[in-house]
Amino acid sequence: MRHPIPPAILAALCTVLLAACATGPDVRVQQDAGADFGDYRSYAFVEQPGTDRYEYTSFTTRYLKDAVGRELEARGYQPAGDADPDLLVNFYVTTQERSEVRDTPRVGVGYHAYRRGWYGVWQGYHYPDSRQVRTWTEGALHVDIVDARKSQLVWEGVIRGRITERARSEPRASIDEAVSAIFERYPYRAPAL
Repeated sequence: MRHPIPPAILAALCTVLLAACATGPDVRVQQDAGADFGDYRSYAFVEQPGTDRYEYTSFTTRYLKDAVGRELEARGYQPAGDADPDLLVNFYVTTQERSEVRDTPRVGVGYHAYRRGWYGVWQGYHYPDSRQVRTWTEGALHVDIVDARKSQLVWEGVIRGRITERARSEPRASIDEAVSAIFERYPYRAPAL
């Protein structure tokens, strides 16, 4: 004889399956269709990036400069040093508190002795204790690449996602991963000299 699956176990199973389908951060890019990326060989960072609000360089800015510099140099771009750069790089971070309220109905599954078999799943009733409120912090990192001569944005990469506890406790590693994900969508290389 088959036994009905208890609703609590069925709900837990559904939660695990939905969590397995969750996607990672969202990466989006935009570019100036008229920009000639074959003309760019060198880069520098803007004097005061959007991640610095005061008269000093923050840890976030330092980590971002290291990560973006690595990505650009891996693509053949050289730091401008004292020369005028072809590209200027800026970045900024935004955060937003988000919440979601879910009213989770209780679900039933059953076996009917008279019908000799399973007769399906039915939606249960909504109970006050079945309401779930989830809150989290969503963050976005923007990396802007500007044509230095024209002072015009030519490429922007944005990554958006939940800020996890790991991201808070290991900011350098999290920034490295986010910048790497953004630059996976950057298709250009500096031309050879």
